[in-house]
This record gives sequence, structure tokens and C-alpha cells, in this order.
Amino acid sequence: MSRFYINGAAGYNQEDVLESIRAIRPQIKSLHLRVDGLRCAQSKLALELIGNCIRRNTSIIEVCISDYNILDPRTGVNQDPVSVIEPEEWEAFFDAVSQSRSIKQIVFTSCFLWGHILKLFGIPNLECVEFHDCLITRQTASAIRRVSCLQTVTAVRADYWDGTDEEDFIASLNHNHKLEFLGLLEFNIREGEARALGDILSDPQSIVKKLHLVRCTTDAPLLLLQNSLVNNSSLREVVLGLSQVTEGGWQVVSDILSSRVTALKVLSLRWSEIDDESAGALANGIAHNATLEELNLSSLKLITPAGWMSIFSSMGSSNLPLKRIYLDLNDTISDEALSLFGEVLTAKNDTIEEFSLYGCRKITAVGWADLIAACLTPMPNLKELHMGNPNFRDGALEKLSSALHNKPCLKKIHLR
Repeated sequence: MSRFYINGAAGYNQEDVLESIRAIRPQIKSLHLRVDGLRCAQSKLALELIGNCIRRNTSIIEVCISDYNILDPRTGVNQDPVSVIEPEEWEAFFDAVSQSRSIKQIVFTSCFLWGHILKLFGIPNLECVEFHDCLITRQTASAIRRVSCLQTVTAVRADYWDGTDEEDFIASLNHNHKLEFLGLLEFNIREGEARALGDILSDPQSIVKKLHLVRCTTDAPLLLLQNSLVNNSSLREVVLGLSQVTEGGWQVVSDILSSRVTALKVLSLRWSEIDDESAGALANGIAHNATLEELNLSSLKLITPAGWMSIFSSMGSSNLPLKRIYLDLNDTISDEALSLFGEVLTAKNDTIEEFSLYGCRKITAVGWADLIAACLTPMPNLKELHMGNPNFRDGALEKLSSALHNKPCLKKIHLR
């Protein structure tokens, strides 16, 4: 997406900025406003005029605002007492932008979300909101509740004030029956937060299709959400990047995969702490699943070769319609385990579209040769392959070249 930046650099000419916004070409879809750069006298701009230009320009579908943190609501202290922009000017700017009918997405970075900036939640066709390192207040939660067509919410770290917390933030998304994507990164999900999330997922009218829980420090959300996840038929994509996960937590993942009502198509466990016992639970879920099309098991440092063999055996014998498999940066995949993965490729040769296996340092030249032999099967739908490590030598390249002649859809090869 092409972007246009307003950062208030010294020497900015107001008329040039206004004319640039008026003349934004159709391919410019995103406007970035860095508040930090608008605080010097040399760059004083008429924010209301800029806001009205944004409102009238129907090419702009995304607005990104960073560093709107001038007045700290927790202390009442003005973080920037020499700012040349008055609060009334910000109010006029947000008022104008909130009337845009083309904007569908807002990205807040390092913003205090209270007061005038919350007018942006009144944008008529707002579908997507992202929060990065923001201060969430009770006013924020109330503003989110009023957005009727919100489809995507991503929150990456946050501080809370004014009697609100993670639980209140998640609860503010409930009863929004258009929400399709919910991503929570570095969130402290305890019992209350899990209960609020469970209310969203178990709502019969919920259409949440994608759930990302990344860098949540324990598996508490999985254990507390077990019933909501196992009995959910709308989820299509689950991304978990969890540490300190018990065997019980991975058993929940297995139960999701083997659920009779699951429609899950994408599962990513990248960077998660999975050992051999957990791998056994995961393998059992894979063996009983018939919906998964994409599986990301990259960067799993605790599984031994025996654990990988268990997982690959389940993949090969299951009814999975696998299209994409990612196994990058796994130093414990041995030649013996890789041989079983080759059998997976042979068994799934009609559906495989992409597989990635780079940075796995334990694989020898012999292991690569065996894998490439598996690639001799037709694989009519293969579009991309990524592989390689220091042991991927000339002999492997020669064999690979002979394996590619029957891959009519292959568009990308990445050897590292």
C-alpha cells in the first residue's frame, strides 16, 4: 500500500502539504501523521484544513497516527508545554477526519487514547483498528463499543488507566457480530480476560474467523477457553506463539484439531515451547483432522528428532488437505525425520502448494538427497519451495533441477 507522510519537518510549507493531500493519486491509500513532528513553530500547520482535505480525498482508506501523547491523562501533565498546536486545533482535525467515508482502517502507535482523538472511532465505515503501545482508557472501551461495522482488531502491548484493563478492553468487542479478526500480542490474559474472550467465541452469532494470541506468557487462555475453542465452528485461522505452555495446553490444541465441528484451515505454532510430550498430543490432533490446509511449525526448539517423527507420521497418514507447510529454523529435524517428511510430500502431492524448510542445520547432504527424491512426484499444484542449509550442496542442486520438470505451477524457488 503506497503511503503519504506528514511529519512536520522544518521548512514544511502548509500550502504544499494541502495541495499534496488534495492531489493524492488513487494508488496512495495510506496517510501517516506523526504528531511528534508537528510541535515546532517552523512546521505549524492548519490542522483543520488538513483534516478537511483528508475527508474529501476518497483515495485514502487508512490513517496512521503516532505519538499523540501530549497530555498525560494519568497525571494531567502536558508532555510538551512548548507545543504550538492548541487542543481546539486537534479537535477540529479529528472532527473533519471522522467524517470521511473512504477511511476503513486506523493505526494508533504510542497514543493516549482519550479525549479528542476518540472522535476517529466515529468514522462511518471503519472496519479495522490497530493499537501499538497505546494508553487505553475507559473512554477508549466506550468508543470501541459504538463502532458498528468493526471487523478487525489488533492490539500490541498496552497500558491501562481510569479503571479499565485487558478484560474491559476485550469485553468492549463483545456483541460486535461483524468482528472477523482478533489479534492480541503481549497481552496478560488471566481468568477475567479469558472469560471475556470466551464470551465472544461462544456467542452463536460470532463470526470470528481469525484468532491470534502471540507472546501471551502462559497457556491459561487455552485452558480457560477450551470449551469455546473446541465447540467453535467459525474459526478458520489460529496463531499461537506461547511460552510456559503445559501438556494440558497443547492437549487443548489437539482437541481443537480433532473436534467434529472444527473448520480450522490455518494453524501456526511458530516460536512456541513444544516438547516431545506436547508433540505427541499435537500429532494425535493432526491424525484426526480433515480440514487443515496450512501448518506452521517453525522455530520449535524443544522437540527432539523423535518428536518430529511422531508429527510427520501423523501428517502422512491423516486426511489433511495440506497445501502449505512451514518448518523453518528447526535444528532438531534429523535426516531420519526428514525422510518421513518426504513421505508426507509424496502422500499429499496432489494438494501441496508450498513448503519451506530452511535453516535446519542438522540435515545432512544425504537427508537433502532423500527429500529431493520425494520431490520427483508430480506435485501439480506446487507454487513455491524454500529450502537449504550449509549442507545443501551441488549434488542436491543437480537432483533438484531434475525434480522440477513436472511442476507446471512452480513460480518461486528460494535456496538459502
